[in-house]
Amino acid sequence: MLTRLLQIYESQVGTIPTLTPAGLRERIFAQLIDGVLLGILSSAYYYLVSSGAIYSLWISPMFPCYLLQPAEGFIPDPADWWWGGYFITFVPPWLNILYLAIPSPMLILLYGSYYTFFHFYYGQTPGKMMKGLVVLNKNQKKLTLKQSLQHWIFYFLSLLPLGAGFWTVSRRAGAETWHDCLAGTAVWSFIRRQE
Repeated sequence: MLTRLLQIYESQVGTIPTLTPAGLRERIFAQLIDGVLLGILSSAYYYLVSSGAIYSLWISPMFPCYLLQPAEGFIPDPADWWWGGYFITFVPPWLNILYLAIPSPMLILLYGSYYTFFHFYYGQTPGKMMKGLVVLNKNQKKLTLKQSLQHWIFYFLSLLPLGAGFWTVSRRAGAETWHDCLAGTAVWSFIRRQE
């Protein structure tokens, strides 16, 4: 059942994958699946590093930004910013108190490692595996380590102007996001067929 769920892209003799440009919907669902997995990893990270004083309630699937729940009486120290222990407190009139984590170097490193590792070794994150998507270079070959890292770093350029770099995919079939154009990559949907 797990092999049916995870569609790992492999260029093997006997199977010829048919590649079509991935659509925005598939990419969003893959990103949400990765967000859940990163949320689990990040929650465990927060809990372990803070000795149980902080745990994550929600995670952004694209950028290391979290809603947190600190233990009673925990006071954030700005010096804890490097590992994610510093947060801002909001008290909206219609909700309970919200604690928003400031993106920290360790959490950015966690995100970067996750995406770079999976794109370099598999061409897919677990979310992309579940949706049958693969990231390849312009020649439809596996990404190099440099391309995998560039793909993730340039991701922020697509994200920063209110996600404008992602919406180019929805405009026309085969369109690429800004970070794909800059990194020389493309996201493909694949279907396996036997020779």
